[in-house]
Amino acid sequence: MKNIEDAREFHMNRSVLYSLVLLLMLGLIFSLTGCGSKNSVSLASLEKDMLAADTSLPEMKTVNNKSEDAEGLFSYLSDTAYKKIDAFFLSYSAEGLADEIAVVRVKKANDVTEVADSLNTHIENRKNLFRSYNKDQLERAEKAVLFTNGKDVVLIISDNPSLVKGAYEKAKTE
Repeated sequence: MKNIEDAREFHMNRSVLYSLVLLLMLGLIFSLTGCGSKNSVSLASLEKDMLAADTSLPEMKTVNNKSEDAEGLFSYLSDTAYKKIDAFFLSYSAEGLADEIAVVRVKKANDVTEVADSLNTHIENRKNLFRSYNKDQLERAEKAVLFTNGKDVVLIISDNPSLVKGAYEKAKTE
């Protein structure tokens, strides 16, 4: 009888152990996939979608965190310490017009406000530049759209900022 009870107890303990291992594996899988898939949209994909959304954009050039001297290029856009930046892209008019589209993704969410403030300063600098030599572009820069979403800070200066913003939002929800 004792052997049968020991066998049942062993079988029960083995079942509990298998259940615990299964739960741990599921927990690991969920922690690796996470709930933050909306932030996992690549900036290259966002750049493509956002630039395609406004067909009135002039010829645009793009720099990003993979460009040679990325840190120096980023400093044109923001004075935030580059070590706080996970990734960025900046598309700007090749013709020297006001058009700019930028997404800056920070490493830590608590740095979003600092980057947004810095991009506001960038917008003011652009306005001052156009105030001196091109009033038409000044009006466009004054209509700049700046918003945040999770760890992203987004700047849009274009004739159709709502289309560009819509493309960003659509890409983030897919």
